[in-house]
Amino acid sequence: ADRDVRLAGAPERVAGPMDTRLDNHPVKRVGRIRIRQVVFMSSGAAVNGNKGWSGYALSKAALNMMAQLYVHEFPDTHISSFAPGLVHTPMQDDIRDHVDSRRFPSTQVLKDAIGTESMPEPREAGRLLADAFEELPAYPVGSLIDIRNMQKKRPYT
Repeated sequence: ADRDVRLAGAPERVAGPMDTRLDNHPVKRVGRIRIRQVVFMSSGAAVNGNKGWSGYALSKAALNMMAQLYVHEFPDTHISSFAPGLVHTPMQDDIRDHVDSRRFPSTQVLKDAIGTESMPEPREAGRLLADAFEELPAYPVGSLIDIRNMQKKRPYT
């Protein structure tokens, strides 16, 4: 299946309660193309509450809520948040090289996973994620799905 994967969104200025219909959002301007699936890239950090992760965790938790809200605005589209599991990125290297695990204990799991099957390189993770996207419509709309909890066995579950 053809896919259009976008990993970033456009920020909006919010001064108070707002209508989330997104009348001018790019998804609404695709003409006759039907958008069947929207996947927000989330993280297990959105629900773990680990010391030192407040900004990242809050941003991912807010993203999950946005997915839940958009479900009401796009009833014909399967919208979900997706936690891709551990992926070896420059962020992981930065954590390994610059974060003291004694001060932030949750980072030791990340450090231990670098270079193992539990933390694939981006190209391999991308292939696994693309396959996982096919399964997401089987889950309830608006939900957070963590690849590590999906029914199909993955190499890094």
